[in-house]
Amino acid sequence: MKKAFLISIAFYLLNLVNAIQSKEQEEIICPNPQDPADCYPKIFIATNNWQTIREGQEIPPGLHVRLNMDTLQKEAKLMSNEEEGSEPQNELIVGENNEESEETESNPNQHILDAANEILKHQQNSKPHKSKVKKEDMSELDSAIYEVENYQTSNAEDDKVLLNLLEAIEDLSHDIELGAKITSNSEFISKLLSIGSTSPNSEISEKSYNIIASSLRNNPEAIDNIISSQPDLVNHLFDDISRSKNDKVQKRELGIIQALIQNSNFKAKLANLNNEQSGINKLIKLYSKLGPESQRRSINIINDLELTTKTNDRRSIEETDPNSNFSNFLQALLIEKKLNKDNFQNHFKDLVDLHSDNSKLKPNNQFLKWLSEEVETRKERNLKIKRDVENVDDQLQKDLDFDDYMLRARHEIFGNPMGLRKAIADEL
Repeated sequence: MKKAFLISIAFYLLNLVNAIQSKEQEEIICPNPQDPADCYPKIFIATNNWQTIREGQEIPPGLHVRLNMDTLQKEAKLMSNEEEGSEPQNELIVGENNEESEETESNPNQHILDAANEILKHQQNSKPHKSKVKKEDMSELDSAIYEVENYQTSNAEDDKVLLNLLEAIEDLSHDIELGAKITSNSEFISKLLSIGSTSPNSEISEKSYNIIASSLRNNPEAIDNIISSQPDLVNHLFDDISRSKNDKVQKRELGIIQALIQNSNFKAKLANLNNEQSGINKLIKLYSKLGPESQRRSINIINDLELTTKTNDRRSIEETDPNSNFSNFLQALLIEKKLNKDNFQNHFKDLVDLHSDNSKLKPNNQFLKWLSEEVETRKERNLKIKRDVENVDDQLQKDLDFDDYMLRARHEIFGNPMGLRKAIADEL
């Protein structure tokens, strides 16, 4: 009965392999159409020997994959029984059998029977595994991290090597366990931040920052690792963003900050509107220096921080232009009185600068109504001060000057400039 079961599985696997091989023959990649001899199948066909994975090839599950540190190219082969037994596998692994290599060579489908035997072995001896990470992935990650940590020089040839190493680590950083391992190495994270902020090659900078962001995504352990080991990370990123002129690099750095918002303590600290050195205030100041993609990412961060009441204004909800979204955010901060006096004045000026630079931007009706009432209230207070106070100190004079600034902005930036003359006459 057991033998019959094995034979039925073997025939099923044989048909599956034949179907895959038939499909492989249909999908061919030809990187150079003028050289038909350079074509290769889209699905990687593994053997017992290491082979280079060509560009665009898809790797079937259950293979042993490594990064060749001499050529910096990915290679793969069939996994041996020793490798298979030491790792958790969700897929059926077609492995080599060293003791029966001669028989395998004489019967190309022998490995199918071997795999069927392994199915029963796994069913009978299955044990829970602490890690789902493949040994070859861990080995590849360790080797690449070691090379990056010891990277010193910067020239065209070395940059190519470094870029290949970073790409290999980036591919692995999406795994939860490997992401936690990457972020637990504080020296490696510091090295990535250093490379990202100093490399003249923007692609290298982008890859360096994206490794950190990818490691953090939906990974609470990795987030805790970064927060505990990199206390000055946010300041470093904002300082670098202010110096960078590359939109993609800025976007990757903001991606790190956005991933960290999943931590509630980090989120609260970043969202402190009345701390002039907080992340949100730095982001507001940096907004005008960001590229288009980075501005969109900054709007996502602002939305994640949930600092203002969501509007019911259909136009605001459907707005996709980041400048309009940013304007609506600043308008809401002012209307909802979320700011102390100093930050109120600073962010009102930020809003004025934004609209001055973007003449097509229009304030919403709720803001215009609030601004009109706010300006009238301040006009009445100022008339009373001028009438009753003989000596105006410096601080009070600054407040009066800001009130005059708001009056002018109401008409010149957010309303009808022609109305300014009448408003000043009324005040006099």
